[in-house]
Amino acid sequence: MWIDDEGWLDQAVRVPTPHCGGTEMTPVIVVNHWTAGFSAASSLRALEVQGLSAHFVVDRDGGVYQAVPCTRRAFHAGTSSWRGRDGCNGFSVGIEWANLGPVERGSDGRCTAYGEPVPGRCFEHNGRWWEALTDAQIAVGHKLHQALAARFPSIVEAVDHATVAPARKIDMIPHQAQVADWGRAFAGREQAPATPRPATKEREPLHVRAIQEALNRAGYHLVVDGIIGSKTLAAIIDFQRRHRLLPVGVVNDETRAALGL
Repeated sequence: MWIDDEGWLDQAVRVPTPHCGGTEMTPVIVVNHWTAGFSAASSLRALEVQGLSAHFVVDRDGGVYQAVPCTRRAFHAGTSSWRGRDGCNGFSVGIEWANLGPVERGSDGRCTAYGEPVPGRCFEHNGRWWEALTDAQIAVGHKLHQALAARFPSIVEAVDHATVAPARKIDMIPHQAQVADWGRAFAGREQAPATPRPATKEREPLHVRAIQEALNRAGYHLVVDGIIGSKTLAAIIDFQRRHRLLPVGVVNDETRAALGL
């Protein structure tokens, strides 16, 4: 794998999106996410509908899709901070891995999400069950991070989304060891942290507990634990369907208004 001067990966299927920053961006970190979806294609559609984007989406078979060149800002990290520097979208490459994240494991040992069978293996971490990354994804992850290291000497670290947005995200906490292993591509590089600056004024992010409480007021019966697990995600999607909203599983502005938040 290699990345050209414009920031496009040679082995990626290009799916350009208008939802990206127009000015040149120099990446300093790589932020790894899970899609919480069943396929790269469905996740790309969900990102498009929400006006969001990531540089790369990697499917379970290792297929790579690229929506934004690595020299442009993608809208993947949201309200975030790394080493005192706010707004990670302005200095990061975002990679979305087709992965459901938290899943439910039944008494028969089978794992499900949104009532459907999980397409891959599952594993236990800190008392919960999660979908595992596939062998193909792990292999592509090494190649992709190495390609980014070769193209961008400015990149010093690979992180998971929860590291830069710990108050509102849990992806990819169970895979942090794997992310660190991918990040060995940037070993020996260091950059002084930027001087902290005030965060760009954005709409205040919702806390997960507030979402769960609002869903319970709407008739659901969730444990208010501040974690977006499979039951909370299923409730969000069901609520969106009942209110004739696009069932994307994300509390966007329309869902927020319907919940009274």
